[in-house]
Amino acid sequence: MTASAMSPTTVERLAEVAVAAAAEDPAPLRPAVFTDLLAAVGAQRESAPIERALSGSSGPGVLAFRLAARMHARTQDDFLPAGRIHLGAVVLPAVLARGSGDVAPAVSAGFGVMAMVAETYGAEAQRRGLRPTGVFGPFGAAAGAAVAADLDDDSIAASLAIASTAAAGTTQAWIDGGSEWLTQVGAAARAGVEAAMLAAEGLPTARRALDGVAGFSAAMFGDEGSRRLEERLRSGGPFVPAPALKRHPVSGIAQTAVAASAEAGRGTRASPDRLVVAMHPNELDYPGTRNTGPFLSRSSSLMSIARCAALGFRDGGVGYGAIAAANSSGRRRVCSARNSRTRSLVHPARTRAPACSGARTTTAWQPF
Repeated sequence: MTASAMSPTTVERLAEVAVAAAAEDPAPLRPAVFTDLLAAVGAQRESAPIERALSGSSGPGVLAFRLAARMHARTQDDFLPAGRIHLGAVVLPAVLARGSGDVAPAVSAGFGVMAMVAETYGAEAQRRGLRPTGVFGPFGAAAGAAVAADLDDDSIAASLAIASTAAAGTTQAWIDGGSEWLTQVGAAARAGVEAAMLAAEGLPTARRALDGVAGFSAAMFGDEGSRRLEERLRSGGPFVPAPALKRHPVSGIAQTAVAASAEAGRGTRASPDRLVVAMHPNELDYPGTRNTGPFLSRSSSLMSIARCAALGFRDGGVGYGAIAAANSSGRRRVCSARNSRTRSLVHPARTRAPACSGARTTTAWQPF
């Protein structure tokens, strides 16, 4: 029996999603793409070591790596809450490194495929300490790069099979203040580009790369046969998501906390000793969210609800310079919960339950 006569495997069906997404209206993506491109040219210093390290290297994969790191460095690129992923910082660099002319279909393909896999497994990846963007990014980058290179369906499937072996990334950097959060998006973009290049040369790949007994779904998430992903695939399209945009250069989780604290501080001269933020446990428990300092790098600061909420209250928002500055321990004040000047903020955190139902709290310090 020939491969074409067999029932399609999960990776082949995912390639069909790439083709279908490429044909959809790209309008939902335009705000995100515009925001991501602006983020890539915005002021920041985190990607400078990567630029220096790779300055002597060339090729589409290296170009994708460098652009991905630059696009993500301000942490103001798009964010898809349902999948816990940053789409544009991985897909756009891969597409731009391989395509020319109208790249909208390729971007749509990458966004659609990456969202499909991440929305299926993102919550579990997060619980395991994996970073969803690093784990699912290679799929989006491979789909985008393959469509940008005008590969056929079989070659798109091969690109995704190769990319599935590059899924990687943990979240310890948010706690320790490391920079791996930048290398993860770069590695994902590069992996996708090179997967498409290898597939274009006819490299043989595993048909059951995702749904096999030792494939991606079973090995990473205990989902033999990719049953959960297959269920999601059966739900059909449209496949192109509309990612959220980030107003402040902090984590996606911290956006609402910053907005709530800024609103609480607007028009008041009070200097509370403590801010209390109620959040959904799934978000409060995300690595780095509970950081309380000392903040020796921006990566540990931008995840910290404590610092982000405090700056939001003080400044009416969070700017890049403020979140990048190291804090002074002498200006850090956290007082007793019994203090009458405590401000309480509610952060619904995208939960369907009432805002305070099952919520936990964290305390924000005020650097006045």
